[in-house]
Amino acid sequence: MNYSEDSRGAEVYIAKLYVFLLPFRMIMPFEFLKDIFGPLANYIDTIFLLIGVILWMGSNRGITIGAKNVRLFHTIRNSIFYLNLSSVLMACVIYGMYGDYNNKSPFIAIMPMILFYFQYLLMFLYNIRVFQILSYRTIVCIISKVCWTLLVIAYIQVSALLGIGSSIYDLFAGIIGGFVPSEDFYKIPLTASEAAGAGGLLGIFVYPFLYARYIYGDKKSLYQIVLWLIPLYFTLSSTAYILFFVDTLLFIHILYKKTNGIKVIFRIASICILPILLIFILSGLGILNTEVWDGISYMLFDKATDADNGSTVSRTVPYIINWGCFTEMPFMGVGNGLQGYFYDKYFPVHLLKLSGSDLGMFYERIHESGTIANGACFLPGYFSGYGIVGIFVLINFIMKLRRERKNKAASMGLFNEMFIIGSVAFLIMSVSSEMYCLYYAWFVLSLPFMSFKRNNTKGIQSA
Repeated sequence: MNYSEDSRGAEVYIAKLYVFLLPFRMIMPFEFLKDIFGPLANYIDTIFLLIGVILWMGSNRGITIGAKNVRLFHTIRNSIFYLNLSSVLMACVIYGMYGDYNNKSPFIAIMPMILFYFQYLLMFLYNIRVFQILSYRTIVCIISKVCWTLLVIAYIQVSALLGIGSSIYDLFAGIIGGFVPSEDFYKIPLTASEAAGAGGLLGIFVYPFLYARYIYGDKKSLYQIVLWLIPLYFTLSSTAYILFFVDTLLFIHILYKKTNGIKVIFRIASICILPILLIFILSGLGILNTEVWDGISYMLFDKATDADNGSTVSRTVPYIINWGCFTEMPFMGVGNGLQGYFYDKYFPVHLLKLSGSDLGMFYERIHESGTIANGACFLPGYFSGYGIVGIFVLINFIMKLRRERKNKAASMGLFNEMFIIGSVAFLIMSVSSEMYCLYYAWFVLSLPFMSFKRNNTKGIQSA
């Protein structure tokens, strides 16, 4: 059921702010919350999530999921309840076998992951409410404004990177907070803390939305798709390039299925012409050269398998450790957050001195911090933490989410295509990154909870 926005009350206002601020980290006046809640408060929407849920509880109907969404939400709730219970049980097993580690209790070590998964549940819950009280047109318009805002920020960061207006950007970043100073980046991070995070934002949120709008009839979105190519390059991130490549392949596939052969050829050609012209113009100006394209090719196709690249090796080590943890207790896992018990056993110490790698600092930090390390990456940590049973829980969740999306495809409008593209990018990014507190990513995964009347999903091309 979708509620109207006629009342325009505080709850609707908070929901609009929540959607607009999905990609933004915690700003300066509220950064003290990170000292209290840690990484749970990395993004400003932590505030609006809590306010929104409280307002929902105080509304006339209270927290009501709706008949169309209750089964899927119960699947998510039950899955997260099991996963957290599994970690508690495995903490008992690990404590019985090994005792404390680094003078830390395993019961304390699992708490961050339990809180992260509870936060995921709250995100799904509140996103349902957002879809109830905001209209389809409103959500499309807000996300469109978010994409344009991010594009402006991207070009400001590109300029700062090239030494143009960096002082102005740093003044803004210092006052607002939540942005990386220009002196600390050699590739643009957008609203994230590093370029890989910018790649995730583009691959999971921005490009899926823009591609979905184009598929749904908004030809003007083509201009923004092309304008994003320059910031995309300046992320200098293999994550950004790979996700863009995958997003584009899915976009072409969906476009081909929705149109006949002749039309799709012309549409794809129209998308390709402007980037090709841009390449010729920049090459003529001497901005792009062979080294640039060699670099793009390396980042996209070769970096992931380059054993001499310190950054690649640093990202490979969590897979080695998590696989080792998985083999220790494959059925139920070692408990998510307790992988640190096996770091010394599986850590590839022969790679510590590899040039360009931060493994040495990472290794020292683990031993000097007196903490128990977790799996470091979402999916590898999930597999080692929850084992084979957890994998079946995940597969069940994915299948239920996919079924719900297919049942509601006609009433989701462009968000159907956004979910298809963005959810694949989510899975790919979660192989090498943590996903906690990424509100924009979990918002995309929540899209199957949408259900609008079909006549309300039209006429948004110019939004």
